[in-house]
Amino acid sequence: EQHRHGFGASRHARRPSFLSRARTPQLSSLSASEATPDLYDVVIIGSGPASLSLATLLTSTDPSSAPSVAVCSKDIQKEWVPNYGVWVSEWQTLDDMFQARNVRGLMDAGVDMRWEDTDCFFGEDMAGNPTSNPEGNERRSLNRPYIRVSRSGLKSVFYNDDSKFKTIEENVVGEAIGTNIFTPADAVTFHETHTTLTLTDGSKISGKVVIDGTGGESRFTIRDDREREGYQIAYGVECTVKGPGLKQDFVGDYDKKKMTLFDYRSEGWRNTLPDPNKVVKQPTFNYVMPLGDDRFFFEETSLVAAPALRFEECRARLDARLAAQGLTIDQVFDREFCYIPMGGGV
Repeated sequence: EQHRHGFGASRHARRPSFLSRARTPQLSSLSASEATPDLYDVVIIGSGPASLSLATLLTSTDPSSAPSVAVCSKDIQKEWVPNYGVWVSEWQTLDDMFQARNVRGLMDAGVDMRWEDTDCFFGEDMAGNPTSNPEGNERRSLNRPYIRVSRSGLKSVFYNDDSKFKTIEENVVGEAIGTNIFTPADAVTFHETHTTLTLTDGSKISGKVVIDGTGGESRFTIRDDREREGYQIAYGVECTVKGPGLKQDFVGDYDKKKMTLFDYRSEGWRNTLPDPNKVVKQPTFNYVMPLGDDRFFFEETSLVAAPALRFEECRARLDARLAAQGLTIDQVFDREFCYIPMGGGV
C-alpha cells in the first residue's frame, strides 16, 4: 500500500518479471568462468528502485553464499524521477526487513520529509456520515504519519561504493514479438541452464535467472487484453504559489503541517472548465506535500480510467482547483507526469 507513489511498484512500473525460460539451476552452482563467459546467477534489467533494491538484497548475505548479480542499465547514474510517498509504519516494516539483511538507511537517508498526520477530503463528515452536499467539504484527519521518500538518499542506500553487485552501463536490446520470441533473432537466446542477452554495445551477458525491472511498458513482455486495462494518470508540480489563499498555517484548505492524501472535491471549480460533467464522471483528486519554505508538491491524479485522462486535463483541473482556493502557481521547480497501466494480463 504505497499509494500512488509506491516504492517497488514505483508509480511508474510494475513489479519485476522473470524473463528467463531456461530450466533454473541451483544458484551459484556454476561459476562465471565455466563454459559461458559473463555468466551470473542473476541478471537484472533496469535500475529503478525495484531493480536496485533486489540487487542489494540478493548480495547482502555472506559473500561465500551470495549469488553473483549484474544490473544492466544505461540510466543507472541518473536520478530517479518519480515522487514516492508511504505510511511511516509501512516504511518502518521495510526498514526492519532490510536491516535483517544488513541493509541500513531506509528510515534515515531514505526519508526526505515526514508529516505526523494526514488529511483527506471525502464526501462525508468526521463521523463518516454522508453530508448534505454529495461531495462534502469536511476535513478528515487520519491520525497517521506519512513520509516522502528521498529519491537520492534511497538510491545511495542501494547503490554506492560498497555495492556488491556488478553494474553494466548498457541496455539490453531486443523486443518480444511472441511467447519467448524476440527480435532481432539473437537478442535473447535461451539455453538449458541460462539465458544470454545482447547489450547495446554488442557484447553478451548470461544469467541463470533474468529479471526484467524496466516497468509496465517493457519491451520484453507482451501484455494480453490491453483493451481491458485502465490507466492511472497524474500531473504533478513542485512549486511555490501566490495569492490570497496563501496563509501562515494553510495553503488554501491544506494544512502546511500535514500531508493531504486525497482531495476529491470539485463542486467549487468544475463549472469553470469546458466539461464539468466529465469531472463528475471521471473524478480526480489532489495530492499535496508541503515541503517547507512555502514550497509544495501538488499532484492532480486520476486513480484509474479507461480511456486514460490526458495530462493536459489533469493540469487544467489542478489550476482550477487551486484558483478556487485563491492560489496560482508561481515558481516551478519540477514537473512529474505519471502513467501506470492497471489491470489486464501478461
